[in-house]
Amino acid sequence: LQETWRLGTDDFHIDDYHIFFQGNSTKTNTKGRVMGGVCIILSPTFDLAHKKSGKETITIPANEGENFEGRFIGIPLTFPNTDDNGKNIKGELNITLCSIYHPVDNEEYESFNSTLSSILNHIPQKSNIILGHDINANTGTNANNGQNFKDTIGPFGIENRNKKGTSLLNLLASLNLKLTNSYFNPRPSNRTA
Repeated sequence: LQETWRLGTDDFHIDDYHIFFQGNSTKTNTKGRVMGGVCIILSPTFDLAHKKSGKETITIPANEGENFEGRFIGIPLTFPNTDDNGKNIKGELNITLCSIYHPVDNEEYESFNSTLSSILNHIPQKSNIILGHDINANTGTNANNGQNFKDTIGPFGIENRNKKGTSLLNLLASLNLKLTNSYFNPRPSNRTA
């Protein structure tokens, strides 16, 4: 979840679900609302995988350049490695699940992507990275000047790319990640105009 508007950092259980919040400590906008905030909710199975990883939650330190607290949380997970028949295979499956809320301002966006790149580059290479994020950008498609990003973005989406979209695609390409929703053809809408 992104844009939770929740203050502070917290983790607690509701029933058997483990909820992790990372929010701002004090920053509010002119209407008195809390800006940002990210959350990850783990099912009981994923919570066991988090415990098995033995690793701490990853966040952006409050003193990291500009104040980006409340914009990133990462949860390391370790699962047994199994084949399609459920038979254990040697080794483990490591995943780092991240929730990210990108800034809206162009200059802040660039600085945030630099900070984000540093954090994601420190995740061990043996860990698969899954990002869920509010990107606050127009990325276009691979038909939209997409040869530079042909391995990063798919053919579906809105044919418009802005400066923030290019910045995000450069970040994803440098980490060998894909913007997965751009690979799926959207369902036809039942709405009429």
